[in-house]
Amino acid sequence: MKNFCERLRFMNIDPRNRLVADQLEADWNDKLRILAEARQEYEQQHELDKIKLDQQCQDKICSLVKNFPKVWNDPATTDQQRKRMARLIIEDVTMERTEEDADLKIRLKGGATHQMIVPIPLNAWQAKKTKPEIVEEIDKLINHFTDQEIVDNLNRRGIKPSEGPKFTRVIIGNLRRNNNLKSRYERLREKGLLTVEEMAETLNVSTCTVKIWRQYGLLKSYSYNDKGERLFELGPKEMRPRKSQGLTGKLSERPKYEELASHATNGVQFE
Repeated sequence: MKNFCERLRFMNIDPRNRLVADQLEADWNDKLRILAEARQEYEQQHELDKIKLDQQCQDKICSLVKNFPKVWNDPATTDQQRKRMARLIIEDVTMERTEEDADLKIRLKGGATHQMIVPIPLNAWQAKKTKPEIVEEIDKLINHFTDQEIVDNLNRRGIKPSEGPKFTRVIIGNLRRNNNLKSRYERLREKGLLTVEEMAETLNVSTCTVKIWRQYGLLKSYSYNDKGERLFELGPKEMRPRKSQGLTGKLSERPKYEELASHATNGVQFE
């Protein structure tokens, strides 16, 4: 642009002012010579740069390519440095997304292309959701344990909840309700087990007697919560206890029945 202006000034000079015109022409010629020298120097340097990429440089570049995964996976490499590394080799990325995964088409600086399919990251609520296999395991445990017993069972086996270091009764209760799992009480009732009042009415005795018979193993019962409340199994008619004179004395000589805790499904492990 500057040379064009100089040329325009030269053309606009009055022919009678030859001295000024000669000076402008000399200045213009000097600038053209400097431009030509600069271009020549650039071309020479460009050729020299090509020559400098000798075998040693090529070996260094190949070594850098081979060490790329090592540098990328190094714990000392920050996320910011990884982004800079990615920008050095990736030209652009095209993504086609579905509900479950994303199809990535990657074009590298050298023109090579690469395609990969990656899963879509979970939303925050999905990441916090308890794994289905753990919910299924809890569903099985409810058949044998109360909430606190389930907590002890899972924590003893090293199974972790989605949030927090270990299970609690609150977590188990929430999982039961959120996943529409029947409570232990509902399951035992569906099997025909009776409350202490119902058992007393059926056997025509007091609730106190029902509890005494349970303590001495004459009635089988199952705890359905962590308060010690129980449901009773009626059993066949011929096997049911009945109140008769002299039975109390016999019970006093009989050892009290000790129920054993169930250890069902202790062998399952989860990651």
